[in-house]
Amino acid sequence: MRGSGAERLRPALGDDDALVARIAVGDEAAFRELAQRHGARLRDYVRHVSGDAAAADDLLQEVLVRVFRAAPQRDVAQPFAVWLYCLARHVAVSHLRQRDARGRLLQALAAGSHALLARFQRREAPPPLRMVADQEFAAAFDSALRTLPEEFRSVFLLRQREGLSYEEIAAIVGIPAKTVSTRLVRAREKLRRELAAFADDPRSSP
Repeated sequence: MRGSGAERLRPALGDDDALVARIAVGDEAAFRELAQRHGARLRDYVRHVSGDAAAADDLLQEVLVRVFRAAPQRDVAQPFAVWLYCLARHVAVSHLRQRDARGRLLQALAAGSHALLARFQRREAPPPLRMVADQEFAAAFDSALRTLPEEFRSVFLLRQREGLSYEEIAAIVGIPAKTVSTRLVRAREKLRRELAAFADDPRSSP
């Protein structure tokens, strides 16, 4: 009987929802496959939202545990990305609040240009002569990102890093899509201000 159920799922084996359905009945191979498929991006997301790089691996494990536990109650009417990042955001925000009850974030120590910001978001490999400048910018960008309030940082990451729609982000964060747009504009403006110093750096020219 178990074999026949597995056969019915086999045509959709590469689909995320099919993996969750298999996880719901205790399929450890499906759980490992889902973790391998999404683990790196989830780790990156919880690291940035929580602002705690040292805890990123532990937070990722907690997210994956919640995925395993929540799989039997998965509502397939909800988009997979919304379901997954709701779980991840809850873990990251809970950690942030526990670590800093008043929600204070670190202040940025450096800045960078909007052009470099766009290139960093696309994760393009820099030419060798700009390697040092880009490493400095990457550190500055992480620092600037941590200055954003969590509600702005989450929206920015879900849009720029994960490529989710305004409607999907609204479902994850629990706000109207119009508010998502407003927070995204404010997040980008603040990051551009924080990173403005790199605009005049000769190393940042294309």
